Amino acid sequence: MVLIGHSMGGLLSRLMIQKSRTEDWIQELGIDSSRFNAINLESQRVLRQATSYDPLPFVNRVVFLATPHRGSALADGLAGYLGRRAMTVPGGVAEIFNSGLSLITGSEDEPVMPPVSGIESLSPDSLFVRVTMNQPFAPGIPYHSIIGNRSATDLDWITDSVVPYASSHLAGAESELLVESDHSVHTTMPAILEVRRILRLHLESNHLDQANGPRAQTLHFPGGSSNQVRRALN
Repeated sequence: MVLIGHSMGGLLSRLMIQKSRTEDWIQELGIDSSRFNAINLESQRVLRQATSYDPLPFVNRVVFLATPHRGSALADGLAGYLGRRAMTVPGGVAEIFNSGLSLITGSEDEPVMPPVSGIESLSPDSLFVRVTMNQPFAPGIPYHSIIGNRSATDLDWITDSVVPYASSHLAGAESELLVESDHSVHTTMPAILEVRRILRLHLESNHLDQANGPRAQTLHFPGGSSNQVRRALN
């Protein structure tokens, strides 16, 4: 299976090829493991379910488009505020996380996480960024980056107006393509053609007959134009 993820969809795609353990999150929070072990078993189960997982064995390649791996400063500004006002997480999910974390940290401590909405995870200083950017990728799984660039030529200044190059870039990528574009890089012809090239490469690397053999299975997370990607495959 090939995963193609744009923006936050790219973050979800990345998690599919990473290994995470609850202890990673506890350590980053600066909490003694004994405090976690002291909470009730149901809260432990829920928190472990959310923070402990292995790479999906059927994901064989990932394509990231305009993905904020290291967050975006916009999440801390007005845009992030408006996003938090517009987006809500189901009350039950938010209650589970907030109550679980309060059990770990104790009522006398400052909150370790803001109210859950998803936007907070995009802050460069968020717990999500700090933990997941230090977790290992599944060995042998190739990944590719397609990054938008408004006009800059200096890597320190490249941005798609939402995500800077320093956040989108991943060391170890099999390929990286800069496209003159804003954050909607997935709608540009160079990005579409690059996705097509990568999918064809995947077919060839798996010794599949492009004319008669099975096609690579592709999941396209929301945030991109699936119609354009499908047209590129034809």
